Amino acid sequence: MYQHNISFLVTILLTTNLLFPQLAVADARLQTQLKAEIPVQATSIMPKAALERLFTSEQIQSEWFAPEFLAQIPIEKVRKIIAELKSQLLSYKAVQNNDQDYLVIFTQGSVPTKIVLNSKGQISGLLFHPPQGKIASLEDAIAQFKALPGQVSVLVREGKTTKAALNPETPLAVGSAFKLAVLKVLKSEIISGKRTWKDVVQLGSSMKSLPSGMLQKWPDGSYLTVQTLAALMISISDNTATDTLINLIGRQAIESVSPRNRPFLTTREVSVLKAQENRDLLKRYQTSNETQRRAILKGLTKKPLPNVSDFKDVNPVALDVEWFFTADRRKAEGRRQKAEGKKNFLSALCHRV
Repeated sequence: MYQHNISFLVTILLTTNLLFPQLAVADARLQTQLKAEIPVQATSIMPKAALERLFTSEQIQSEWFAPEFLAQIPIEKVRKIIAELKSQLLSYKAVQNNDQDYLVIFTQGSVPTKIVLNSKGQISGLLFHPPQGKIASLEDAIAQFKALPGQVSVLVREGKTTKAALNPETPLAVGSAFKLAVLKVLKSEIISGKRTWKDVVQLGSSMKSLPSGMLQKWPDGSYLTVQTLAALMISISDNTATDTLINLIGRQAIESVSPRNRPFLTTREVSVLKAQENRDLLKRYQTSNETQRRAILKGLTKKPLPNVSDFKDVNPVALDVEWFFTADRRKAEGRRQKAEGKKNFLSALCHRV
């Protein structure tokens, strides 16, 4: 799949947050360090030069970083994030001053950056903010999307006005973004009074899924509020929190806002179906109708969760077993309802005859 190419700015944003969590949380400490450490004259290198070295050197060296930094962020992760920035935003150009911070310039955009050096000139704090794409116009952006391999769907709206579009009604697999549909239904149930954010849910072993997340490591029977589950589902894309909410709300309620995804899968079900030892079952699921698929999913509860290592360094499996949405959901859904209504009318007419 080429979805990671389609939304490269979002990908980089998520990656930087994941690889530098301590820095993102400790921004206040970073600000203090900026004031306290940068003026020290004993450093052998200035912050701007330290940043330039990160993006121009063939190999990033561990001695450039303070030991306490590397204790939290291994050098391999630093190298990975730098490589991803250079890959996604293309050629590195320069580092510019940006108020008290810096701007790392690339061919296809720039990255606002904070950096802190200790008295030895070692990097003790490093934070990449969300990248800023270098796009002259929406027309140029659409042209670049058209040039991407694979299927591409883009929709840009301002209010109710469509500013740009490219295949907006083409359904594409959206990965963890499907969790927004779960959140939408949950919110509607809370507004209606059916549930509250303070409702308590017990964590069951059958709801535990593979990472991302942390609840898969929590003891069975743990109690969590609906608000906590929703927060974990969205903030760290916790799969176990997601599946617990799907089980709480029910598939059918979510299918009402996501009719293309019937049956609406949990992350655990997707993992079990795509496990190496279940390929025959996966093939049967792919060729079954909706009723047969629901029966297959009932049987999955007896199958163990695969090991996360089974999915490392392997090509994507069964790209059709996913969660599919369109950029222009309202228009596509309107057409679907119209077609469904026509089908029901013809069915009723035939029944009368």
